[in-house]
Amino acid sequence: MKNKIITISLITLFSIILWGFITLSKEYNYRIKSEIKIESQNPEFQVINEGAKFVDLKLKGKGLALFKIALGKTPDFKVNLTSNENNQVLLGDFIEENNWITHEILVDEITPQIVKFKIEKVASKTVKIIPDVKIETKSGYMISSKIELTPDTVRISGPKSLVNKIKNIKTQYFEFNNIEQNIEQIIELEKIPNLNYKKQKVKISFDVQQIVDKIFSNIKVHTVSVPMDRHLIIYPSKIKVVLRGGIDFLSKLPNDSINASIKYLDAVIDSTGTLAPEIKIPKFSKFIRTIPDRLEYIIKRN
Repeated sequence: MKNKIITISLITLFSIILWGFITLSKEYNYRIKSEIKIESQNPEFQVINEGAKFVDLKLKGKGLALFKIALGKTPDFKVNLTSNENNQVLLGDFIEENNWITHEILVDEITPQIVKFKIEKVASKTVKIIPDVKIETKSGYMISSKIELTPDTVRISGPKSLVNKIKNIKTQYFEFNNIEQNIEQIIELEKIPNLNYKKQKVKISFDVQQIVDKIFSNIKVHTVSVPMDRHLIIYPSKIKVVLRGGIDFLSKLPNDSINASIKYLDAVIDSTGTLAPEIKIPKFSKFIRTIPDRLEYIIKRN
């Protein structure tokens, strides 16, 4: 019984192979849409395709030859220019240059037949990279550092008219959602037709920390723009400032990074006898309040 099963299996396998061989030996028609790649052999020039970006080819050939094309990634239709003067080409003149179209395959139809282009001198320069990202932290967390890009610039090259217009390059759009920890992420740069980059990717990084409130004590209140013949006395002269920010960020923040002040002119025009100090704080922190919130003052002549 076992030998019979093996025999039947071998006969079936042989039949399939024979059927495949006979099938692939026949002639077939096959249509393929291939991207047109026009390049100049002179590295000082770059080609800008101003016509069709794809060519439709109707191929005729043995099944095996066509099967090899259909099996993998669709190959590009390459056009290598030897002259920098013409502004259009007949695609049919470049069939032999595309070695994936073997002698066993006949090109029955090619659409379009003509593609227009222009050639420009290649230019290059270094531009700044701009992050194109959306950042949403988890509730109770916040960004506590600036967004760092490594590298933060990139060398670009391409047609001179295009390169001259480029002021910066964005990253591809990326979303960070519901994050609660420091981020390091590799992001690709946005793709611009006919523009080449020395580097294709950039690392984006920033800190995310849990939000806390912290009281900073003994913050001296400075008087501002006081005339030489006047003296502005404030009570109390030192206050407490409550800031909100990332837990690690605030723990390392020194008192002298917080500036509290009162302007002499505000005291002159005030009619209440108390003033709220003006507070300047570091980036990535949020001012909550001062203790006390208003200060008494006296203006005296020297």
